[in-house]
Amino acid sequence: MADAYKTIQGYLPNAQTSIYSAPAGTGVVIKHQLFTNISGGTVTFSIWKNGTTNDFIDVNNISLDAGESYEIDDTETLPASTGTIVAIASVASAIAYKISLDETS
Repeated sequence: MADAYKTIQGYLPNAQTSIYSAPAGTGVVIKHQLFTNISGGTVTFSIWKNGTTNDFIDVNNISLDAGESYEIDDTETLPASTGTIVAIASVASAIAYKISLDETS
């Protein structure tokens, strides 16, 4: 088994969008997640893992004031080949994210 440690980063969209999909034949362990409001106002966001219905919601309507951050420092796993992280923010590009992962194939 080979491990590939990765960091994905970007800005959350204002429409429910996949920000990460596990590669084919690859299991994923999420190590750390950081979300920061880089805008001048209050912004909310939600994150889903492995689906987009309420059964799969991981973080629901978290509100961050300007400059605030939300950190998740728990280890989570995504299923091999089908794992996804889906996100939405109330304002496009107002929440910067940085997620550390370990992909195992």
